[in-house]
Amino acid sequence: MALIGCTIRRVDATTWQALDDAGHSPENIFGVEYRSTCVRVHYAFTASKVITTAVTPDESFAASDVRVGASVGLSYLDVSFYMNAYGTTAIDPALMTKAGANVWVDGRFEVVE
Repeated sequence: MALIGCTIRRVDATTWQALDDAGHSPENIFGVEYRSTCVRVHYAFTASKVITTAVTPDESFAASDVRVGASVGLSYLDVSFYMNAYGTTAIDPALMTKAGANVWVDGRFEVVE
């Protein structure tokens, strides 16, 4: 079994990162990529099966009515952002301008070696 975990945060309009500082440490994350429809989190492995994943907005995003959801693959997951003002269509992550707000990413995978 392989685990992933990280806290992702917007740096600027086209850059998101997994925090790696005194209070945060990404686990099995290869990189984070801004896309106009989502934020893609790349794993440091390729899984053979997804067991479970979860993405959760922190209290700052929640207070701003931000919801998140994930589309999960074997080598990455896409975090999509939603707000009531925009309906049910995922919005560009560049619009997530709440300073210091985070999304937590967790997952468990099977990996055949």
